[in-house]
Amino acid sequence: MTEFYENLIHFLQKELPAVEKAINQEQSLSEQIRLQRTRAMMKELLDHALFYNKGKGTT
Repeated sequence: MTEFYENLIHFLQKELPAVEKAINQEQSLSEQIRLQRTRAMMKELLDHALFYNKGKGTT
């Protein structure tokens, strides 16, 4: 199961900057909100994966 969390952590850390960039470039307010929600869910998932993989969270 540790390999799963390591892969998940790697994926989320790789993709979060792209979501941040998309939020900053998006003109549509509704799309910005959707992307912000996606970013929040990704950060929460990353925190949980770090917690279960290493026994500690990011917060």
